[in-house]
Amino acid sequence: MSTCTNWLWNFAVVMFTPEFVASSTFGCYLFFAVANALFIPLIYFLYPEVAGRSLEEIDIIFAKGHCEKISYVRAAKELPHLEEAEIDAQTQKYGFSSSDDEAGEIKAKYGEKADDLAAQGGGAAQMA
Repeated sequence: MSTCTNWLWNFAVVMFTPEFVASSTFGCYLFFAVANALFIPLIYFLYPEVAGRSLEEIDIIFAKGHCEKISYVRAAKELPHLEEAEIDAQTQKYGFSSSDDEAGEIKAKYGEKADDLAAQGGGAAQMA
């Protein structure tokens, strides 16, 4: 869906920009300046700040927003930068684990024996 939308918008811009530039001396540039300016509030209010955070912390931000039914921006503002132990505690709180042992999760999800998972190299490739 995203690739299709990207191609369609690129096609539209490529098709109408030459005509727009030819018929207007500065209107095309003004149009794109206004379009870009309109995105500033959207980005500010709808995109959470994730600078300096690990991927695990970003997962926790989105889990917190979803579970507590708050905006992701608010969840990012409320959640301080976390240490490794705090990340583990938060992942348990929101129902996912950051541990390296995923075999237990796969076993619990698919009801397989741990020995079978070890023999299959974790079992993830065969289940997908």
